[in-house]
Amino acid sequence: MEYFESIRQDLESLGIKPTRISHTSDYFDQLQTLMRDLITKGLAFADNTPQEKMREERMNGTPSANRDLPVEKNHEVFECLVKGEMKDWCIRAKIDYQNKNKVLRDPVFFRAVDEPHYRFGTKYKA
Repeated sequence: MEYFESIRQDLESLGIKPTRISHTSDYFDQLQTLMRDLITKGLAFADNTPQEKMREERMNGTPSANRDLPVEKNHEVFECLVKGEMKDWCIRAKIDYQNKNKVLRDPVFFRAVDEPHYRFGTKYKA
């Protein structure tokens, strides 16, 4: 909520009055559906690489050991992740692990969350 309020105040200070306000969280259900489709197409994968190792792999442009998991396994992990059952896993885009722009090297799309969402409480686990 603090982040949202900060953006709103910044816009107000610039004299910008939005005609409509939307939140990414308005689309969580659709985003989950789209993620299932990306997984089916082989464009996303489940990963449980520890954060430091993931950072190292991204810096070095090396692929995750989980990058080529079978689609079925990626779906299985995703469904468990959205239920809050696999907190040490995330879902990453399968883009280009050697991209010159390091933030585009297989970025994380979904991850487990422990804190309640400021609008939806504990309805969403990822």
